[in-house]
Amino acid sequence: MPSKSPQKRLFIERLNQACNTAGIKPLHSGRQVSLADQMGVSQESVRKWLSGESYPSIERLAELSSVLGTSIAFLLGEESLDQFKANIDRLASKAFDVLVESFPEKDHDELLKVSSRLALQMRKPS
Repeated sequence: MPSKSPQKRLFIERLNQACNTAGIKPLHSGRQVSLADQMGVSQESVRKWLSGESYPSIERLAELSSVLGTSIAFLLGEESLDQFKANIDRLASKAFDVLVESFPEKDHDELLKVSSRLALQMRKPS
């Protein structure tokens, strides 16, 4: 059997890393809902992705990145984890700015407290 290409090895590594970060088991493990269950695909499909036998379709790749809370670019190795986190931080900052603009000024202090608690919670290791 030929060895896996560097791109396949990287995809497998990134898929496992994204599953771990999201706290999702790729395949059935006891009672925990698996990635296959969440995406509505067979365990066999996910097993093939994890072994490098096949890749998900473009549509499934988009769904996969959404379910795992990552980007397609990260899964395909075109974006590092640090770049992905920086992009998320930028998006979160923009979202916070929009949120602040939509609340009356008298509620800004409370909004800041809530967002600080949320940011701390999101940074906790899973």
